[in-house]
Amino acid sequence: MRTWCNCVVSKEEVLELLREKQRRLETRRLEQYNPYQYQTKFHLEGNSCAQRILMAANRVGKTYCGAAETAYHLTGQYPEWWEGRRFTKPIRAWAAGESNDTTRDIIQKELLATHKTRQRRTLALFPWTTSLKQCVNRVYQMLSHPCWSSTDQGATPR
Repeated sequence: MRTWCNCVVSKEEVLELLREKQRRLETRRLEQYNPYQYQTKFHLEGNSCAQRILMAANRVGKTYCGAAETAYHLTGQYPEWWEGRRFTKPIRAWAAGESNDTTRDIIQKELLATHKTRQRRTLALFPWTTSLKQCVNRVYQMLSHPCWSSTDQGATPR
């Protein structure tokens, strides 16, 4: 037993609190998004530009940046620091990749996680409840409509 803040806390209680902290870190990824300067600029330019492109080196957060913004727009839940465009009504959003595989394995994984990551539920930007179906239903209940597409057959999102 240990005294902390005039309380007696057992090792088991401390371990349980640490487990809960880790669970929250793993399942509330969107709340933890802290954009780099170039990502903040990208988000801010959404106020005045209908189309934007984010070009940067490999593995520096381009997909995560776009997925975070998409999650904010689909849910209508923006962080206090957000200065980019805000939607006050439900939206229709497209998430497209070069192929069905890249759309599923990269873009969809960031937003919803995949069968490979589902057990840990650490990669999804949308807050997880108990299933992928509930997570998707949460977006649809807000009447926003995410759509998935790929350009491998020459199709473009409309």
